[in-house]
Amino acid sequence: MENQLSLNLLLRFYDVTSGYISIDNQDLQTISSESLYNLMTIVQQDVYIFDDTLKANITLSQSFTEDDIKSCPAVWFRKLYFRK
Repeated sequence: MENQLSLNLLLRFYDVTSGYISIDNQDLQTISSESLYNLMTIVQQDVYIFDDTLKANITLSQSFTEDDIKSCPAVWFRKLYFRK
């Protein structure tokens, strides 16, 4: 629960009511939400892989060109992993 609260505060879902949170000595309240979200990446603990093709999992069944799919990091990881 504490980790969830910390994440909610960092992502500014809640405002700090006392004290402050700083990133590189800059008060979190002075950083725009857009800049903040560009600095952070969230990796979910519950990863879902659909019982479908690799392409469908990467694109989430949306339309993309083959070039877009080939440039996707997940495809590059697969090529590197299976090259061993």
